[in-house]
Amino acid sequence: SLNNIQAQNNNLPASVVDQILADLNALGTSNKTCNIGGSNALPTGGDANSDVVALRDRGWNLTII
Repeated sequence: SLNNIQAQNNNLPASVVDQILADLNALGTSNKTCNIGGSNALPTGGDANSDVVALRDRGWNLTII
């Protein structure tokens, strides 16, 4: 299973970042790590993005900046 996702610094637009976060959230897993920050766009809504909130509530260490 995925435990540590490193997708930072890929110049991804917000739409792609949003989709990655939605896909990760749909997995329903807990206590994982994902770095999707760096040169990527912020997800729509930033820290208030519903997928960001849900993932963090399930113990994800999520870096979006």
